[in-house]
Amino acid sequence: MNKRTKALLQANNQSEKQLSDDSQQILTDIVVYLRTAPISLYQQETVRRDITYMLLDGETRGDDAKAIIGN
Repeated sequence: MNKRTKALLQANNQSEKQLSDDSQQILTDIVVYLRTAPISLYQQETVRRDITYMLLDGETRGDDAKAIIGN
């Protein structure tokens, strides 16, 4: 794993800790799906970062993960 990917992975792990338990579970389900995608680990972590920020922004507004992402 290159330095750029490792740094993004670590940053994502820290950001994920700020999410509610429900959002963390939904993000975990999404990440499990992402790991099967035919894209690089760096691209997977970029998508993970973007979804994490979407969830954090939504929680700040008082929305839950289902309202942000859908069912």
